[in-house]
Amino acid sequence: DHPRAKAWDQAAKRYLYNTFSIASDEKDTSPGDDGRTVADWVNTVNAYPDLMLENHGLVHMGYLKNSHAMMFEAAASYVLAGRESPKATLHHVKAVSDILLGCVSREGAPIYFGGNDWKLVHTQCSDVINFALGAVLLDDAWSARVAETSFHWLRRIQQQHQGCYTVRRDPEHNGLVASRLILCYLVFTRRGLGPMPVSQEELDRHITGTRLFKHGDAVIHQTPTKFVSFAWGSNRMALAMPQTDNWVVWPHYASYLGLVNGKNASRRAKAVVTRLKPDVRPDGFTVTGTLKRLGGRVMQDFAVVSFKKDVVVYIERLQAKDGFRPDSRETGVIGHEYPLGENTRTFFGQFGQQEVVGVGNARAVRTLESDWLNIGGQVGYVVRREAGHDNLMRYHDEPHGEGRVPKLQEWFSLVGDRDPAPLSGEGDWACVVTFLNQSPEQTARWAQRVRFTIDGDTATCRIGSDVVAVDYARGNTRVEEALSEGRKR
Repeated sequence: DHPRAKAWDQAAKRYLYNTFSIASDEKDTSPGDDGRTVADWVNTVNAYPDLMLENHGLVHMGYLKNSHAMMFEAAASYVLAGRESPKATLHHVKAVSDILLGCVSREGAPIYFGGNDWKLVHTQCSDVINFALGAVLLDDAWSARVAETSFHWLRRIQQQHQGCYTVRRDPEHNGLVASRLILCYLVFTRRGLGPMPVSQEELDRHITGTRLFKHGDAVIHQTPTKFVSFAWGSNRMALAMPQTDNWVVWPHYASYLGLVNGKNASRRAKAVVTRLKPDVRPDGFTVTGTLKRLGGRVMQDFAVVSFKKDVVVYIERLQAKDGFRPDSRETGVIGHEYPLGENTRTFFGQFGQQEVVGVGNARAVRTLESDWLNIGGQVGYVVRREAGHDNLMRYHDEPHGEGRVPKLQEWFSLVGDRDPAPLSGEGDWACVVTFLNQSPEQTARWAQRVRFTIDGDTATCRIGSDVVAVDYARGNTRVEEALSEGRKR
């Protein structure tokens, strides 16, 4: 009954229609609200045609899922007033829900495959609204399953932080989370809990597969046991994580492609993609490309391959102009985090085993002379270099978190040299094979079986009966994946 109620209603609808606005909305004559077409409401373009969003120089899942949550918050205002929610509250929301479901972890939070400058990774506390209200307002049983999982992990995370919802203990963030949880409760009291959740097995089947975001410049491959992605928009990075426990790898900005002279491969660091070819299959993908780094002084050819099984292959070739010698080169970068409620982790390699401590230790860069590594019995890595190159891994061990959100974020570089050497005209080749969900003993055995050979512009990696061959002259990658040992597909 407020005199401004109609004006507020109109403003809300305009804002909602212009949240997930895409170019085709301009010609969308389907009915919208108040007797107007969708095109009458939309006058912006906020998202790519595939509804991916960029912000802060990233293809940023943080802003995609927060915009999605705010649409539900707006819908809740109508629900709590006992009114029908306008169509504006669900404009492209179902499509965004499908994206979020397609990159959600088994712990109920989206995976930030383009990186996250807020440093947070386990964001169930603020994101449960996306799935809890998605279940109710979209009648979505898939979202209902994720919501149950998310609520479970939210409670565990809150207990770990003595009542706060994340490592952020400021009133702004905790107030946001509390208000979203209260809103979920109030909508439940009005509309019920939504449909019965599907089983985890049904959800796994639903989200298993490969998805290419042609306009958002990313590809993701998800199975019940792994999440693999490659993003090549404003930030370029690969990611390979075990789905059964995501408290081991976090999405480092320079993941796999690495740092040269401390610079990552992003557009902000003036790295330029000169050639890129994604090849997407229902049960995996390959991406082959070339990056011009450090103003063209270093060219980096790369290939990323996600197998059907829990194996990911990364192959790179670095070439320098006029014998340029970088001050530092750390590629094959992997972000590392500690399990919930724990402050130690054990690494395994040719060096034996080594335990590191999280918060409270001394800052150090620990060198690991090894061509294989296993992190906590969960992820294994086997590194191969061209002949004549001994490999040196480095672990960047931090005493505490830094920055606006003080989340402890440590990391490995799996490929490196003790002393920086000039990059030859023929190139410096390296291969990293990632084995997800693997014990140290299994990784040690695979280290004896991975073979890497180079012939001109072509490199071949053999992992048992599986073969990856990349030809950088033609810019393509060939994959032969065996169904089982001794039996080719």
